[in-house]
Amino acid sequence: MATVTRHKYGVLLLVVLMLGFGVWSVFHTKVQDTEILTGVVDGHHVFLHDEGHTRYLLVRVPDRERLVRVVLPQRSPFLEGARVELYRNHASDSSNERYLFKGYLNQSNEQK
Repeated sequence: MATVTRHKYGVLLLVVLMLGFGVWSVFHTKVQDTEILTGVVDGHHVFLHDEGHTRYLLVRVPDRERLVRVVLPQRSPFLEGARVELYRNHASDSSNERYLFKGYLNQSNEQK
């Protein structure tokens, strides 16, 4: 009899913990605002590591005083002075921003 009661309370406790975790995860998810920015490539940097290397573009964005560092995809060339489009991700509960490379702007996109 005591083991049956203990088993019922164990299952109830497990269900309550799972519901509590579900509610907590819903309210603690970060909502990100994403916008597309245009900047100018001002330089580049390469970080060497055991798995190879990671190439970064240093981009001048109009609303930032400092240059923004963006990972350049492996097959994309480095074009200094070129205009680029970036994604800026901003978490709603943080002051951190993350920039992602979208692509170079070519002449046909600049004339639009």
